[in-house]
Amino acid sequence: MQLHRLTVDGHEYYLPSSQSLEEMKGKIESLVREGGGWIDMPNGSRHLSILVSPGLRITAEILEAPSGAPADEYAHSTETYPDL
Repeated sequence: MQLHRLTVDGHEYYLPSSQSLEEMKGKIESLVREGGGWIDMPNGSRHLSILVSPGLRITAEILEAPSGAPADEYAHSTETYPDL
């Protein structure tokens, strides 16, 4: 199973399996082209909004989940998991 992780200014966020990585990348790119704006980041039970701007470093990764680990478990945390 694949995990989708965004790293924003050094902080890691795992997207829930229901969230498309390509859709999120498209939203971020549109905001950067417009000069910046807020984007809502799905993050478990917390409401997280990130101010995206042209100078902000964001990376997107597709990772393989450790065997037996539910992918949505990672969407509830911003911690780095050593076994990834």
